[in-house]
Amino acid sequence: MAKMINKVNELASSLANGGLTDKDYAETYRQLVEEMHQVAVNRVQYAFNTKGLYGYNVDFNDYLSIALYEGINDALEGYDSTKGDFVARYKYLVGGRISNQFRKDFAQKNSGNCKASSVNLLIETTNFDVVDEGAEIDQGLHQNTLDSHIKEFVQTDKYGQVVEILLNCEGQAEKNSEFSEYFGKFEARERKIVQRTRERFAEFLLDKGYDL
Repeated sequence: MAKMINKVNELASSLANGGLTDKDYAETYRQLVEEMHQVAVNRVQYAFNTKGLYGYNVDFNDYLSIALYEGINDALEGYDSTKGDFVARYKYLVGGRISNQFRKDFAQKNSGNCKASSVNLLIETTNFDVVDEGAEIDQGLHQNTLDSHIKEFVQTDKYGQVVEILLNCEGQAEKNSEFSEYFGKFEARERKIVQRTRERFAEFLLDKGYDL
């Protein structure tokens, strides 16, 4: 695994730093895709299993293509190997890609005929636990509206990135790892910041008309 991570870091650095000919860039990118393929498969498989995507008639291969290519492109943008491994950066960012695609699919297909149409379902399927379990949310608020509200909070709150981590990371261990990277450490003070950010976000949703 360490050998693979090091190779991926080298490939990603070559692509991110520029200076390659078109031919060399294409070959390096091909090698990176090849190395990252199984990582992408695992992430999409995890999302389908834990977020209930099998119940929404969405295509696994479509999500894999998005995760593999768009996810890699997202991770390449601004990548600096001195600040961390490419695989870890990719895993964090691709979670957002998968969730965003699901929101789009959900919004397009949610004409009242999906097996569930509440915003609460989205929160549950993205492992976002600001809202208490069983809380009823106004079903008139559409998915794209929630997406825009999340984006607004992330952009305007001092610690808005905390919400992105809560939304995109899968499992507490991954959240803790991302918080450690984000804050530089993740101890009592940082945990308090996360809790207060969650509370502010809940208040933000209330102000936007959500009945939590």
